[in-house]
Amino acid sequence: MRRSWVIEARVRQADGMTIGAAHAAPATTRSGRTRPLLVMLLATTLLLLLGVFTSPNNHDESQYVAGAALARTGLIYRDFASLQPPLQSWVYAPLASLFPGWTLLAMRLATALFSLAAAAATYGAQRTIGIDRRAASLATLAMACTATFLFTGSVVRNDALPAALAAGATAAALHGALRQRLRAMALAGLLLGAATSAKLSYAPMLACAGVAPLLYGRWRGLCAVLAFAVGAAIGLLPMLLAALPAPQAFLYGVFTYARTAPFEWYVASGRGGELGIGVKILFLLLNMLQGPALLAAILSARTLIGRRHRLRPQHVMLAALLAGGALGAVLPTPTQIQYLLPMLPPLFVAFGLAIARGALASRGAAALAILFALAGIAPSIADAAKIARKGRTVLAIERQAHAIGAFLAQSGAEGVIASVAPERVIDSGYPIDPRFAAGPFLFRNGGLMPPALVRALKAVTPQTLEESFGQAPPAAILVGYEKLARNGGPPADAPLEAYAVRHDFQRADLTDGLGRLYVRPVAGPKGR
Repeated sequence: MRRSWVIEARVRQADGMTIGAAHAAPATTRSGRTRPLLVMLLATTLLLLLGVFTSPNNHDESQYVAGAALARTGLIYRDFASLQPPLQSWVYAPLASLFPGWTLLAMRLATALFSLAAAAATYGAQRTIGIDRRAASLATLAMACTATFLFTGSVVRNDALPAALAAGATAAALHGALRQRLRAMALAGLLLGAATSAKLSYAPMLACAGVAPLLYGRWRGLCAVLAFAVGAAIGLLPMLLAALPAPQAFLYGVFTYARTAPFEWYVASGRGGELGIGVKILFLLLNMLQGPALLAAILSARTLIGRRHRLRPQHVMLAALLAGGALGAVLPTPTQIQYLLPMLPPLFVAFGLAIARGALASRGAAALAILFALAGIAPSIADAAKIARKGRTVLAIERQAHAIGAFLAQSGAEGVIASVAPERVIDSGYPIDPRFAAGPFLFRNGGLMPPALVRALKAVTPQTLEESFGQAPPAAILVGYEKLARNGGPPADAPLEAYAVRHDFQRADLTDGLGRLYVRPVAGPKGR
């Protein structure tokens, strides 16, 4: 017992901290040492599972579910449009084959698993630099109590996978900085490169971590940068491989769309005022208040800035990772709650450092942390109660998809289902229309895109609907899950419903009170 305490004390000293240096903590059993970690993992798992089953269907799930399902048999960008880097679709694609009829639920559970991995890696990163188990567990649990973490860990989006990769990279980079290990730096570059191949918001973190070794080392720092760059190049390979078959569609989907379409859409919808830098920063701060993130930032800054000793390499690396994560949170437009996620792993590693140095020692600080944690959990609890009351859980969505498939089979329908909400029919047993792989996003922006570009993207817009459907009409059209535009305009799927009515599709109202299924008359032209 005495020997295990000495080892832990030495690890703490390697970080330059003086936690409990005046007196030795009493020896504890192995179960006692692991209890904080187990409590943290159990609480995080329960919160994520609650979100998986009761989070409302998210507007963005459409493109991620459709992209992964279509990636089983087609090439991203060449065969269907995608507005995101490719790694997410490739990682999730096997789930559509492994769990037919339950793909949406399987993808949500995979998202929760990646979020749990992000939490575990964040804990591991803290232990790497000598933060004790209790402080590391508390900081990680605080991260799990942010509304950002719970939201991104409950729905199918390209958030949890890159967050898990970035959290692993944080642990590797801190280890590389602390121990001067080039292999650890190469691993950090690989993981952050892969995170960027799943979501571009991690590119600033990749860049900041890549140059950080130059700030604390000369020749050794240059070697660390080179090792990091080699790993990063390998991690970025998925983007290169995906771009080669269809470079125009890749460049538009990954870069051009994100740079132009949100601005055009928000201005056209009368919401251009939400895009200013002042509003973005305000929204970012408000999102940080939904959980202990802002408190963690304040206490962590006090700890790092107020250190009496010289900042060590691991602290410089942590600051670089945090700066990159903050840039990744601020750059996307408009600011939304999920964009805060890149900065959470390094932020709560820094928070663990602050806790270990007594940041929550006072009752007031501890009470404030608990209050903010409850504020972060509250939206999930409210959503769970609301969704359960209305009977619109993910299991209800799955049952409705099964019912749609049975209804279409009974009707003798053959072909694809067209919808800007493909996640609603992914488990119907009928193929989704690849022209709607991007959900509502390309479709609603169609008036701002030249028809030649729409055809190059293998997509469809209200302006090209008659031509595209005339060549290959769908077996059915599902509408009803888009809200009215903020400027009073019709919902994004209104042109689809208008087409179905014009061409005498037979209407069936769904039991959820929202959806309307239009079935093409069997006597009409054959579907694809």
